[in-house]
Amino acid sequence: MSRKQIFLILFLGIYTHLVMAGTMPEGSWNVIPHPQQVTLTGGSPFTLTASTTIRVSRKGGSEVCRCARFLKDYIRDITGVKVKITTRRRVGQIALALTDSFKHAEAYRIKATPGEVSIVGSSGAGLFHGVQTLRKALPMAAGATAVTLPSAEIADYPRFGYRGFLLDVGRHFFSFERIKTIIDELALHNINYFHWHLTEDQGWRLAVDGYPRLTTIGSHRIGSQIQNGTVDTIPVSGYYTKSQVREIVKYAADRFITIIPEIDMPGHMSAALASYPELGCTGGPYKVQNKWGVFPDVLCAGNPATLKFVKDVLAEVLRLFPSPYIHLGGDECPKERWKQCPKCQARIEELHLTDEPGHSREEQLQTWFMQQAAQQVTSHGRHVMGWSDVLKGKPDESMTVLAWTGPEAVSESARRGYSTIVCPISNFYLSDPYSLRRKGRDSFSAIYDYPVVPSSLTPAQARHITGVEGCIWTEWVSDEKELQRELLPRLAALAEVQWTQPQKKNLDRLLMCLPHMEALYRSLGFDFRTDLFD
Repeated sequence: MSRKQIFLILFLGIYTHLVMAGTMPEGSWNVIPHPQQVTLTGGSPFTLTASTTIRVSRKGGSEVCRCARFLKDYIRDITGVKVKITTRRRVGQIALALTDSFKHAEAYRIKATPGEVSIVGSSGAGLFHGVQTLRKALPMAAGATAVTLPSAEIADYPRFGYRGFLLDVGRHFFSFERIKTIIDELALHNINYFHWHLTEDQGWRLAVDGYPRLTTIGSHRIGSQIQNGTVDTIPVSGYYTKSQVREIVKYAADRFITIIPEIDMPGHMSAALASYPELGCTGGPYKVQNKWGVFPDVLCAGNPATLKFVKDVLAEVLRLFPSPYIHLGGDECPKERWKQCPKCQARIEELHLTDEPGHSREEQLQTWFMQQAAQQVTSHGRHVMGWSDVLKGKPDESMTVLAWTGPEAVSESARRGYSTIVCPISNFYLSDPYSLRRKGRDSFSAIYDYPVVPSSLTPAQARHITGVEGCIWTEWVSDEKELQRELLPRLAALAEVQWTQPQKKNLDRLLMCLPHMEALYRSLGFDFRTDLFD
């Protein structure tokens, strides 16, 4: 037996004795979201100390090295232990690598033994999820000189490839730095799509070349509707510059999160109409709205200048956002202005649109309008998203539908063969007033126990359900602290709905894990609701 082997045996024996004596903080693989398979193998734990190194393969590439840097920082922040990154093999390492042997694009495997923890991912994203699992498994032990992790084998992959979260910054604006914090929170919960709702009746938040009034006029309003129905006099303003957008896109991409921009059309466009009144059916005057609701003035579908505006805006969006998805809205578009507008009626006649069962000619005009916008997106190899309101018409079969109104919309979308994202207002709108009335365990179970796949669907139809999204709309969310408290800790429940297979879910287990997750929130400076255990 070599001197090195003798030293290793003595080293492990001493540390095993210390662990059993309770002198070192011990981690747990019982994390959120719960992995698909966790097997505790028994025996001595892995001990992490300042002598531990993170090993990356020389052929690992930039994604492996990036994951290693994240892990190094996580270990330091959670335990206080400072480790180094190396390409050299030795005992007592955390090894990161990629493999092409997994079937799922975001799968990973962790194997923890006394001598090594290995994390192998099917992609950079899979490896990153494995790193997040290790991060959440670490004990909160700032100032410790050593911590341990139980010996275990973990095999994991997500239930849904699309795991989204929407933030509405149109009704209330949130800072550039807050958006980065939101992205950090999504990464912690294995969420891979940030749906950025950038335009609304109450504010336009994106700088667009050639249309300066969108930000000089459309990004400002005086006052907001408050709970008693009156309007206050507090100014609301703000928008994101192109350089800020590029930085946020990169910040998210570094964490394997894709940002999906939304330019909601042809309704919810009061801010744009206030900026450029010629885009509406009546010519105005219009204002940036300071109340909530659905407003009759929408983009004029019969005006060629409106289509040019839409295509110019989308050209800017396509340059700024490399996302495979561009969301075009399509929800809550009243048709009364179109019924009275000579240009819209002329367009209807030109297109030979007629009323059909379940689809008025104005609804078909919206389908045509959305198709014109969609062509701008698809011609660049991107995919179009829209709210389930578009099902009132006949959208292109390639559209991804976000079914927000309830299970009926989910069922209709899936039965008609559209890729369907489940985001019901009743359960996954975290800022909805009805949702906020739920307290304690009920606030979690409403999300956790929601039947994502309607029982009425056949297995073939159910395969069209490709993801789940949670949303925060900001009518009643005016400050960053309130935003955080509506997001956390319920994001943990949403994360398991998105990630964990139904037969592996267990709300009692999730709630038992939550105190550790909340301790992690505190350490990261995240605010959160504390009424769960009231």
